[in-house]
Order: sequence, then C-alpha cells, then structure tokens
Amino acid sequence: MLFVQPITETGADRGGPVVAADTTQAGEGDIVHLTSSREAAVAMPEPFVPVDHAIIAIVDSVGGELPTVATTWPAGTGASS
Repeated sequence: MLFVQPITETGADRGGPVVAADTTQAGEGDIVHLTSSREAAVAMPEPFVPVDHAIIAIVDSVGGELPTVATTWPAGTGASS
C-alpha cells in the first residue's frame, strides 16, 4: 500500500492523496497509473479483493519527456515523503 497524490497532465495536484494497493513495486517519486473502483479490485493478483485504488503501471515518460513531479507532501496531510 502506498500514498499516491493524483496529478493533472501538467503535474499539478488534483485532489488529495489516496491510499493505493501497489501491483508494480513503485517507489517514492515514481509517477504511476492509478485505477479505482471495480477495476482496482480486478488488477490485484487475487481478483475482487476489497480495494478502492490500485497502481497498475509505472509511467516512463509523458509526451516523450521524462516526468518531473515534487516529491514532498503538503503540510497538514499527516503523510511524509
């Protein structure tokens, strides 16, 4: 399980952080592809486990460029980087 901060196409935060089951061995600072709802449960090694969000891929590049995103958590979220 990892804390994941959803972002927009430009790298700006979109909403607050979520907890996601990790199927890819992603690490801190990685940009990942996140799925939710029923698709998150299906993405797990044992299908239909009770999860709301799952990481299903690590993003290598965005638009042909290597992605860069801040790796610090906003103050007051209770999370640490």
